[in-house]
Amino acid sequence: MHAVEVSEARAFLVLAEELHFGRAADRLNIAQPPLSRTIRQLERRLKVQLFDRSTRKVELTVAGAALVEPATKLVEAADAAVRAARDAAAGTTGVIALGFANASMRKTVTSIARAAQKYLPGVYLDLHSSLLSAQGLEKLVSGEIDCMIGRWNTVPAEVQVAHLFREEIVVVVSDTHPLARENRSSVAMSELAEEQWITLKSGPGAALQTKFSTLARRAGFIPSVRSTAPDSWTMMVLVAAGLGVAITLDTVRDNTNEDHLHYMALKEEDRYVDVQLAWKKENKNPAFHSLLEVVKGMPPECLR
Repeated sequence: MHAVEVSEARAFLVLAEELHFGRAADRLNIAQPPLSRTIRQLERRLKVQLFDRSTRKVELTVAGAALVEPATKLVEAADAAVRAARDAAAGTTGVIALGFANASMRKTVTSIARAAQKYLPGVYLDLHSSLLSAQGLEKLVSGEIDCMIGRWNTVPAEVQVAHLFREEIVVVVSDTHPLARENRSSVAMSELAEEQWITLKSGPGAALQTKFSTLARRAGFIPSVRSTAPDSWTMMVLVAAGLGVAITLDTVRDNTNEDHLHYMALKEEDRYVDVQLAWKKENKNPAFHSLLEVVKGMPPECLR
């Protein structure tokens, strides 16, 4: 096979347009003799004559005309390869694996995805849903995902976090619960000491479950846990069925449509948790760092 080098194809195409060695050389920013040598070398390698030359004019031969289209594709492909490599290095293209929990983070993920589409159209978000904070942290540390939206009191030393916004803890009961029948809008944790609780699976640093334990302890009781749910949606189903009460977040309340539930604000002042974006400090994905800058520029109200 007689390969055509990209530089040769580029020189050939300029000459094919100009049909004049002097003007073509000027466009290529080279002297005319090197251009002539390049064309002769290409013709020898291909064993065809590409141009008819005379003292008065230069014309493409049949073989030369046939080479124009593939030479153009070769140059375009080479230019595209350079752009792709530079864009990837600059973080304007690439893939980002983003983890999150389904019920509470739908609006947040939608806002981030819309911002990425606007400012980083060459970046693809590979979404990993239904990850509780502890699960997501494990996948983050193992390198399965680039970043994770969640709530943590503590994270491993190799993980870095950025604050996104604050959520409010609320209490949820079934619509047949006495507090729902009273149409209570708020409740103190101490009023719930005798309740059966539905909780989420916990894990290292999980902020919501840690906050739940702290609130119960300050109210003077140890929660009686009837069932542990794998995710917020399942927890809501169990609560709606009347199997127990639960604490959840205002974002879960605002993002779920489960019937037969009644939500109440907590009277405790310490009823908030922070939502964070976490990533490994050694993350070398340029696309992620571009997304991080976009997210940091988004006001909290746009992320809720």
